[in-house]
Amino acid sequence: MRILIIDDGYPSEENLYGDVFAHVRVKEYLKYFDEVLVAANITSPREDYTYEGVEVKAVNSIDGLKKLINEYNPDKILIHFATYPIIREIIFCFNKPYIIWVHGYEALSWRRRLFNFDKKLAFLKYIKNNVIQLYFFKKLIKFSNNIENNVRFVFVSNWMKEIAEKDCGIKVVNYNIIPNPINDILFYPVEKAAIERFNFLMIRPFYSKKYATDLVYEAVKLIQHKPYFSELNFTIVGKGALDSDFNKDFGHLPNVSISEGFLRQDLIKSLHDKHGVFLSLTRQDAQGVSMCEAMCSGLVTVSSNNTAIPEFITHNESGLLTNNSPEEIAQVIDWIYENPKDFQRLSRQGALKIIEIAGIKSVIDREVKLIEYRQNV
Repeated sequence: MRILIIDDGYPSEENLYGDVFAHVRVKEYLKYFDEVLVAANITSPREDYTYEGVEVKAVNSIDGLKKLINEYNPDKILIHFATYPIIREIIFCFNKPYIIWVHGYEALSWRRRLFNFDKKLAFLKYIKNNVIQLYFFKKLIKFSNNIENNVRFVFVSNWMKEIAEKDCGIKVVNYNIIPNPINDILFYPVEKAAIERFNFLMIRPFYSKKYATDLVYEAVKLIQHKPYFSELNFTIVGKGALDSDFNKDFGHLPNVSISEGFLRQDLIKSLHDKHGVFLSLTRQDAQGVSMCEAMCSGLVTVSSNNTAIPEFITHNESGLLTNNSPEEIAQVIDWIYENPKDFQRLSRQGALKIIEIAGIKSVIDREVKLIEYRQNV
């Protein structure tokens, strides 16, 4: 079977924080299928490249993508992030079987991103594009509901499906719920000693309020004068404008390490093994892949009781959830400090739960069966 995967954010050496969840899949698909090709649908011109053994065709126009499809003639096309040019010019024009993964922005109303409303003109442009996107995404759902068109959706969480249906105003008939796979071979569980509850890690992009780094900043300020604060260690890794407050207020402290930049997966695992708690607050997430990777490595994850997160973390069973107030986040840090045995319990149970839900073998087995079907039924 000849498979083409279209993804507009495929990782590269220059884009380490690209769609790693797509790359993890592709490396596994290569074990099952003889011909697998990735088309990185990118806007800036660049040469084709190979990333960790995966051949990637760099396509910077719809016409280029059409040409590739005609030349490669895939048996099935797999798409991550079905943007409206892809819907209009590819899915509606090429009579092929499609599996379409839905991750977030391509199926959500702009009203769910009001927390990012800081630059008026940029947000107005986003609203315009979003209205066009949802118009075509609704048409795509309607198209997929006719089984003869051989289009099937994969939603990474129940929340993602329900919100896409609500925002598009139409029910999806042909779909599966399959989370993004977590590479539990790389992010294998490591038993945490009680003392590791003092070591906190946050790896986040700082360019969007979606990742709630501002709430972590406020929470750290609240505990900064606690008697035990000097016993804690914070490692913060990220890039973007929102990290300036961290540098200004905490950069001089001996127990706070702030690094700007992006990390390869193996370096993320190395940091996992040196820490006990992962701070992964969010204002909106369809899954939270970096959160799940940290859980898999055995870190106790502190996240948010919103959107899809409760599908992956049960509070005080496999992690800790907050209602996104700095005061509550600070209280959770207090609780972790005071409860070493519960910290170790949550570390073990969190790793077991995420491997059960999203371990790489479980997810890939389900996806391979889906791909192998003659029709997406």
